[in-house]
Amino acid sequence: MVLCFATDNDYLVVSPDVSQASPQIRSLTKTAIQILIGAGLLATIAVGCASGNPVSPATASHQATPLTVTPTDHLKRIVSITKDIVQIVAIVAAATWASYRFGLFRERVPRGAISHEVTHRPLTDSAIHLSLTVIFSNAGHVLWSFEPARQNLTTIQHMKPITSDHIMILEQQRDVGPDILYQWARIDERPLAAPLEVEPSDTERVNYEFIIDNAIESILIYPHYGGTNRGWDAAMIYDISGE
Repeated sequence: MVLCFATDNDYLVVSPDVSQASPQIRSLTKTAIQILIGAGLLATIAVGCASGNPVSPATASHQATPLTVTPTDHLKRIVSITKDIVQIVAIVAAATWASYRFGLFRERVPRGAISHEVTHRPLTDSAIHLSLTVIFSNAGHVLWSFEPARQNLTTIQHMKPITSDHIMILEQQRDVGPDILYQWARIDERPLAAPLEVEPSDTERVNYEFIIDNAIESILIYPHYGGTNRGWDAAMIYDISGE
């Protein structure tokens, strides 16, 4: 029986930089590298046994049985194993990319936010032009979409100036229920005119124009848009008079 040993430098140690990959890809890559290193070590031991050349005594506790096949046969076997491993890694990587690319594991409910941009200018001694942009920002991983419907609209409501009688009406509304919003006098509204789709990590803008009386000093802008599972709104008070 022939004792054979393998040196510490008989196989390659691969340390690729996978810091930028996802945790799943890093785990799969490390596993594949460990398998390849182990396969290379086995091949080195097998070749050493076949040639009968003893090397480092540091691994003397590992004994190998006499081999009846040639080093070429071992090399072919290692190549075949390596090919299978590479194919498995490629399939897993492709499946991971496809699941992310085509949204197989997307969230069910969009994570969106609504904001505004408002400007105004006088048109005449009695009219003011109001320009309003409603901004839809999709921070989630699922498509955020709205259909033209009466509930998908933006309203502007009169807040100031206000009379004492109107204040009493508002207080009576509040007495009905603490969660009920004040019903301010509606000036105008704009429903969504066309289907709106906001892709993940994207932003869409919808522009509206209004003509209001120059006696109005403050307005409440209230957009409300509903999807399949929930609704979004964003109230904003805008002072026209600048006071």
